[in-house]
Formats: sequence, C-alpha cells, structure tokens
Amino acid sequence: MASSPSAETAPRSRLRSWLAKPRVSRSCAALLIVALLAFIGLESHTLWGEWALLLADLGQSEQSTVIAYPDIMPIMNYAQRPPNWFHDEPGESLLWQRWVDGVGHRWFHLGKGELDPGRITGTDFPFQVRPIDEPVVEPRGGEIWTRLPGRSPVVVAKLAGATCVYPLPVLAKVQVVNDVVAGRPYLIVCDAHVPSQASVSVYDALWDGRRATMAPTGYYVDAHPLLFDRRTQSLWTERESELVALAGKSKGARLPRIDQPAPTPWKDCLARGETIRLVVGADRTHAIPVD
Repeated sequence: MASSPSAETAPRSRLRSWLAKPRVSRSCAALLIVALLAFIGLESHTLWGEWALLLADLGQSEQSTVIAYPDIMPIMNYAQRPPNWFHDEPGESLLWQRWVDGVGHRWFHLGKGELDPGRITGTDFPFQVRPIDEPVVEPRGGEIWTRLPGRSPVVVAKLAGATCVYPLPVLAKVQVVNDVVAGRPYLIVCDAHVPSQASVSVYDALWDGRRATMAPTGYYVDAHPLLFDRRTQSLWTERESELVALAGKSKGARLPRIDQPAPTPWKDCLARGETIRLVVGADRTHAIPVD
C-alpha cells in the first residue's frame, strides 16, 4: 500500500526544521557578539578614561599614605638672617650659617673672592635641614617595609656588595645621607632642582684616608645644594661627576661620584628577590660626627 504524500513530507519537514535550528542559534550568537563588539568599540574611550581615573585615584591614595620615617623632618629656624649675611672682613669673607642660642651668629669663613654672593640663592630659609648621620636600617618585614606603597619611588645603590635602598621622600627631606656600609663611608646627595632621573648622586666619602661627613648649608649655588664638611667647614657643591670644595680651608678637594641611580618603584625593587638594606630614617641619639 502506497503511503500518502502528507505522510512522506512530514518527516522531511521536521528534519529540515531540526537541521535549521543550529544555524539560527549560531546566527543569533554571531549577532550578539557583533553587537557586543560594537558597544565596546563605541564605549571604549569612556571605559578607558574611567579606568585611567581609577588608577590615578589608587596612585594618589598610595602616595598619601602617611609613613612615619623617624627623625627626618627639618627643624624650624626662628633666627632672622642678618642684613650682612655675606660680607668681607680683613683677609676673609663671611657667609652666615645660623644662630646658636647662647653663642650668637655662626659664620662660614671663606677666602676673599672664593664665592660670588650673586650666585647664591635660598638665603631666607625658615628651617634647618638635618642630614642623616646615623641611618635607621629596617630588615625585611619591618613596620615601614610592609607599609611602603608599591609605587613609592626609591633609589637603589650597590655599595660594598650590599643592595642599599633609599626612599626618595626621605632623601628629599634630608638632602644628605652620611652612610657607612661594611666599614666603607658613602655620601648620598639629593638635588631637587634637577630632573628626578638624575637627582640622586652617590659619592665615595673617603677623603685623605678619613671619613668625610657633610651637611646642607641651606643655600644653593648655581641652583645646586651648597654643602659643608664637618672637618673644616669648607663649602662643597656638585661639579660634573664630582663633589668639589669651592671655598674654605679645603678648597679644591674632590670626592668622586660612583653612582647616579634613577628612581624606581619599590615593588620593582622587591621583585629582584635580593637581600635589601632599607634606610628609613635617622637615629638622632648619637653625637654629630666631626670626621
């Protein structure tokens, strides 16, 4: 008995319908993907801007974290600079240093003509910057170590085989670190008037077979920090790749620069996996060294 036309075509119709469903599903999925990509393309600028703002907010939040670096802040100087802050006397020139209670004005004694006062700036400083003479060094896992933001800038110097790390906020406050690593003296100087990539210099502080320690005068000469050594009270500043005594008893003496490390994020420093000597502040319980 022959089958009816309707009975033969019904299974075929159902088969075609079943075969068509995956194509419909794939077509819908493709349309959805195209629509999603179009939406992302149209909104990408807005999304990227919001992402950049979020990253900036996170960075500002990290940088505003209060880190209690011990004893790095300057001390207020309530003495007014005298009108004759730079003047000549018989046989010498005098540059005002500071006021000392019970003593009076203190002066740097220079040879006549050794320093042009027209090249000096920063004469009206309201505070006295204190260098670090006895660094506070924190081991891995210390309080400041764990609170230091990953993006916080530090400088890294290899000194006497040790990886020495100095947070840039510390160097900016003290200007000078008189450091000793494995018995060898070093001088770390921060100059905020130059680009950050070249703002920190490391000098060999062995001078005539003895340790040289420096402190900021509070002045700048030719826009570079003017320092003085504790041994002779001579005035020093950076000249090319050296620290040079411009005036005073040690005029002409030089200390070679051995490194000029560029700032790097703290997190990159940690990623090296090295043993780190992290300088986090100053120990003010010791007497000021006089070489």
